Amino acid sequence: MIPRTPGPVEREERRVAQRAEEHPSPPGLLPAAALDGKAQRGARTPTGQVFLVGAIDHASGAVLGQTQVPDKRGEGTAARTLVSQLAIPGLVFTMDALHTTKKTAHLIAKTHGAHYVLVLKGNQPLARTAAQALLNGTDTEWAQTTDVEDDRGHGRTERRTLRSAPADDTLFPGARQVFRLRRDSGELDGAWTAKEIVFGVTSLTPDLAGPAQLNHYERAHWGIENKIH
Repeated sequence: MIPRTPGPVEREERRVAQRAEEHPSPPGLLPAAALDGKAQRGARTPTGQVFLVGAIDHASGAVLGQTQVPDKRGEGTAARTLVSQLAIPGLVFTMDALHTTKKTAHLIAKTHGAHYVLVLKGNQPLARTAAQALLNGTDTEWAQTTDVEDDRGHGRTERRTLRSAPADDTLFPGARQVFRLRRDSGELDGAWTAKEIVFGVTSLTPDLAGPAQLNHYERAHWGIENKIH
């Protein structure tokens, strides 16, 4: 790991340190890797723009592996190749909805004995509908399996509310839980101006990851946007 150059602490480093102090990581987290693909700005080959699929460590941001693919259509195959190179039993892979496929889930959970946290969107309508049905109800009904996390920064406020429920292989290969993540955001005056709800599935059992741990894995995943891209 390259040591940081001596000098004044950068604003982003101060913000990250402050947030870590205000929102300590929940106990019991397993080692996790965020995996995603991205076109590289300003980098081109004779056949077109350079496109990479990479994985980073959630905790340190260290790059664990990268592979180049011809274009975004090859991202799924490249991601599974990278998973096979990096997977060890107990490692948690977080990915966006593009990688939520039965083939990828089976490879992670069944072939390698690792774990996944995946988002369910339009490419998996049946699984998403099933998850939505399992997680339907009022906040009061789900109080015992809900985690709420508030954050302030960059001129806005955010609240992330995650509820979870048991699931099994009939929903997705290796599935042990589904979750519903609601993101509310707004201005610093406390007024909420936007809402987003997403559903997801994980191979982690409730004793390995409750709502607080799942909320953390989902939030930590997006570190790949500013740590590798």
